[in-house]
Amino acid sequence: NTCTGGQVCSQWRVAPDGRALLSGVGNSAVGATYTFNSAGTVKFHYQVYIAQSGMFAFYIDNSILLYEGAQKIMTQPGEFFFDVQEGVHDFKWSFFSGRLDSPNALDFEGAYLYDIEFMGLDSADAQCTPCAPGWVSSSNSSSCRQCPSNTYANGRHTYCIPCSALDANSYSMPGSEACLPRPTCSDEDYYLVYGDCTMNQDGTLSRSASYTRKMPSICLDGPLAYRPPAPAQTQCAPCPDGLYRDGAQCKICADGTYVDPSSPVSDPPCKAPEGDHYLYR
Repeated sequence: NTCTGGQVCSQWRVAPDGRALLSGVGNSAVGATYTFNSAGTVKFHYQVYIAQSGMFAFYIDNSILLYEGAQKIMTQPGEFFFDVQEGVHDFKWSFFSGRLDSPNALDFEGAYLYDIEFMGLDSADAQCTPCAPGWVSSSNSSSCRQCPSNTYANGRHTYCIPCSALDANSYSMPGSEACLPRPTCSDEDYYLVYGDCTMNQDGTLSRSASYTRKMPSICLDGPLAYRPPAPAQTQCAPCPDGLYRDGAQCKICADGTYVDPSSPVSDPPCKAPEGDHYLYR
C-alpha cells in the first residue's frame, strides 16, 4: 500500500462503511502477490469517480488489464474478472491524481474496490488418500469406515475381511489390520454377578452368584480352558451404614431415629437419641 503525490498524499484504506477499499489522495496503489496452485481467476467489483484528471488502473504482473480515465463517474459498481495461469502473480490497483480525503466533497476523485476474490489458491488432492489400516471405503467414497470386531483390513480394500476366512479360532478388535489367535479362556475372562437378596421358604435370606463371560468374548474354550464355578446361592450382603434389614430389603430409619449396630437383634432396629443430641443426616 503506497502513495506518491508531493505534499498531499494518503494510502488506500477501508471505506467508512467497512464494505470496500477506498483509494487515497494523490497517486496511491494497493497490491498483493499470490501463488496459484492451479489455473484460477481474480474477480472484483469497482466503482470510480473521475470528474477531471484522475485515472484508475488494474495490473497483473505489471501488465495493465483495466483502465478508467477522465470524466468517468459510475453510479453503480462494475464487475471485472480475469483468468490467470498456475504460478506466482502480482496484482495491483492504482488511482492517479486522487483528490480530497472525503468522498462527500463534490470534487472528490477516487475509486472503491469491493469483493476481491482469488480462485485457484487452494490445492486439491490429485488422488484419493488410502484409508488407514483397519478402515475401508467404497469406490468413489469421500470417507472411510472402521472394520467391526472379528474382521480386518490391511490394504486398499473396499470391504472388511472376516477373521474366519483365515482361521476359525482367530479374532480382532474394531479397526484392526490383522487377526490374532484366540487365547485359552482364563479366570480373567469372567466376572461375578450377584442377584437380588430374596427370602427363602425356610425364612433364610440368600442371593444368587454366577460368573458371566466378559464381552466382547475373545477367549477359546477347550480342555485347558478355565471353568468358572456353577451358579450358587450365597448370603446377602450387609445393609449399608444407616440402614437396617427388613426381610430381603434394606430400609432407612424414620426421622429422629438411628441404627445402633451394637443393639441385640431382638431390640427394635431404630433408636431415638438420648439426652441433648441431634441427628445429622
